Amino acid sequence: MSGFGSLYAVSDEARGSLATVQAKSAWYAILGNLQLEDAPTLNTEQSLAVGLLAFASAPPPLSQIATGEFQTEKDGSGDPSVAFFGRWLVGQIAERLAVETEEQYADLIRATGNDPVHKWLFGPMRRFFSEAASDGLAIVMLWGR
Repeated sequence: MSGFGSLYAVSDEARGSLATVQAKSAWYAILGNLQLEDAPTLNTEQSLAVGLLAFASAPPPLSQIATGEFQTEKDGSGDPSVAFFGRWLVGQIAERLAVETEEQYADLIRATGNDPVHKWLFGPMRRFFSEAASDGLAIVMLWGR
């Protein structure tokens, strides 16, 4: 399974604009104003697609890593998908990731039939969510194939 993905720590104020739209084009217009190029970033390389699949089967709040709080509609355009995690959800996920282990994450990956080599993402993701939560930030996630 290949793909790409990045997570960006942004102000929770982005919620107001993003919550009102679903079309990717509208999200992209808003994202252009968030200055993502200057935001703290986690490049997930090609492991995010596997991670999203693995987290989808985890109990909440970890399952919400697969969807965010809300996301763009699926439109078949091939453009990257985008999801938003508000600061409250970021905090909930950070708390849960703090008590999980890389091996538990590897087990979730194995359960999807994927290679646990992608478990490397667990540590950086845990740190990223923890730092964003400590700073009271939200997260925007972009991913695609």
